[in-house]
Amino acid sequence: MTDPDPKSPMINFDISGFIIESPLTKGGQGSIDMSYSSYGLARRHVQAGRNSFTVDGRRYGDVKYQRDTEFYYTREQGGGVFFSFNEEMGHNPAWDFSFGEGEGVTNKKRGAGWYARLGLLTDQTDAPRTRKVTYVGGYFSLSGTAEPIDKYTDLLNIGVTYEAELDLHTGSLSGVSIDYTDPKEQRHTRLKLPDLTFKHSRLEGLSKTQRIDVEIDGPVDDWRGEGPQPDTPRVRHDFTIEALEGEILGKQAALIHLVGAGPKGIFQVMLYRKELFELMDNPVINFPLTPAKP
Repeated sequence: MTDPDPKSPMINFDISGFIIESPLTKGGQGSIDMSYSSYGLARRHVQAGRNSFTVDGRRYGDVKYQRDTEFYYTREQGGGVFFSFNEEMGHNPAWDFSFGEGEGVTNKKRGAGWYARLGLLTDQTDAPRTRKVTYVGGYFSLSGTAEPIDKYTDLLNIGVTYEAELDLHTGSLSGVSIDYTDPKEQRHTRLKLPDLTFKHSRLEGLSKTQRIDVEIDGPVDDWRGEGPQPDTPRVRHDFTIEALEGEILGKQAALIHLVGAGPKGIFQVMLYRKELFELMDNPVINFPLTPAKP
């Protein structure tokens, strides 16, 4: 992708990401407001080459906006893709990317976005020497039906950190039971992430079809100040994750990425090896590892 030769070959791969669809409404000063209404999980074929991307046959080129680690490409029919390098914790960013395709410009009433995490799968010969590796990372979920509540939408998002353990001999990643209230947003979430199994650095078999029930309640997004106000509307969302995808990425199994979706919400999990997580600015663990029973 950085090869200056215009005839350099394309890189072909498939990647799973979550889809969010939104009705588009006009906001202040001609802006477009989006309130998410439906969700899903989709696997798309990507070709990456010199200054261009092709996603399921839709070609994007001509960088319109870029910074040192962030690039944005457009296409004549509308829509665009963004591509950004991850530079967290001083790592070489060449194995960890964020990627998304937005198609909102093509439809004046509805918009859709597809978001994925790209990375080089951990090679078995480059796995850690120990049998078990401890990870810490963040769970993030997003849910809502785009129903207006006064002048607000019913959108809820929440994040929480937890600790997990990967057994490199069996490929098993330990699950966690989460029952958490965010002190700032005053939102409560409850779910149980089951044990999952990886093979050749990818989530496999029955682990991809786990059904996970999520319960979230609390104040909706309120932009009038820091956190919700006394009169901020509250809602409750109960949704089910019906499909999962996941990969082990980077050198020495540095990162585990999980993404799940159902028709009413999505979640994403980013788990870093514990010694890497502790280098972050605010390495708080909301749910420490629960030792397995003998």
